[in-house]
Amino acid sequence: GEIGVDSEPGRGSCFHFSVPFDLQPEAAPAPQDAELLGMRVLIVDDHPAARELLRTLATSFGLQAETAADGAAALQAVAQADAADRPFKLLLLDWHMPGLDGIGCLERLAILAKGGGGRHAPPTVLMVTAFSRDEAERQLAARGLQVAGLLPKPVTPSGLLDACANALGRPRAGPSRNEQRQELLQARQAGLAGARILVVEDNPINQELARDLLNRAGIVVNIAGDGQEALAILARERFDAVLMDCQMPVMDGYEATRTLRLRPELAGLPVIAMTANAMAGDRQKVLEAGMNDHVAKPIRVDDLFATLARWVHPTLPAPVPETPLPSLDMRAGVAALMGDEALYQRLLAMFREREIDFVARFRAACAQGDGDAAARCAHDLQSVAGSLGMPALQRAAAALEEACSLRGEAAALEPLLQAVQHQLAPVLASLQDKGQ
Repeated sequence: GEIGVDSEPGRGSCFHFSVPFDLQPEAAPAPQDAELLGMRVLIVDDHPAARELLRTLATSFGLQAETAADGAAALQAVAQADAADRPFKLLLLDWHMPGLDGIGCLERLAILAKGGGGRHAPPTVLMVTAFSRDEAERQLAARGLQVAGLLPKPVTPSGLLDACANALGRPRAGPSRNEQRQELLQARQAGLAGARILVVEDNPINQELARDLLNRAGIVVNIAGDGQEALAILARERFDAVLMDCQMPVMDGYEATRTLRLRPELAGLPVIAMTANAMAGDRQKVLEAGMNDHVAKPIRVDDLFATLARWVHPTLPAPVPETPLPSLDMRAGVAALMGDEALYQRLLAMFREREIDFVARFRAACAQGDGDAAARCAHDLQSVAGSLGMPALQRAAAALEEACSLRGEAAALEPLLQAVQHQLAPVLASLQDKGQ
């Protein structure tokens, strides 16, 4: 590609670049919902750019979008559409606007709906706001008003599509992009649980940030303040990876990495640079020093765990919580079966008989390289556990299933299997005591 700048004193500078990209193979289809096609929506926002953005997004989903600049104009547009037998089905209403704001407009709409003055049902309202969701909910509750959903700014395409579908009682099939991102992050964190990582960083704030992020994922963390201290720690302790700052006093990350690569026992140790420099030359310098990869500062959580997941495969199981969550909620289980306690007891007996050898079956599937069978084992367990009132076991099994779907190696799955066993054992023991 090319990059350049046009600059003139007194007029300013224009930076420009061009980069050629190929199309992504097997790209995910654009989000859509066939049931929203042709639906009429009114977008109300006092900011022209925000109105245009929402109108463009709504139109791209197949909605017929019109706009209004304030609450008074919105009420007029709703009345005119109603009279013309072309009512709006959906109203995207900004909260804070000059004149008649979103809540005032909503109050007027509620009064009109109660009076039965319109020929058609009033539009479903989505409140759009850049302010606190909690504050918006308090304001609505104080005035006895309800909306079908609150949509935070900045509005994303998938967020708008999800909100529209949910507001109209048609939730999208499958998770949203944000949910997919969160699930992937959780799966990566779960696969790293039990890993031992040495963080080499001279800044105390960055040290604490890295320690907290990694500890919350079940990762055991040691800290070194410079490269020389890191080499001394590596001489006496084993780690699964090193997060190495590049710019440090005493000995920087480049020299420390070149030195540790001279030790045969550390030749294969993953070393991931942490650098505020993101230019191509700096990345090349990181690789030439013997580091495997790098993450940019300030650290983004998704990038950090995605990079760690590429290189780190824990050899020790994750620590097991000392205080387990309640293992069996019989009241919830019976309620899920419409109060049929006899059926619930029979299902518990079947559960114990089937799942008593779960760990052995799962490990056998992994040993045979049958990832699909291992995933089915975890899926069946989480599904039945959810139906029988075993929430902690369900969560543990769901995490194991997610890791299986990502084709995690057996060593990476072991900490998650340990977590399942930790929740399954007390359930089976309680069923044994009850004679199930």
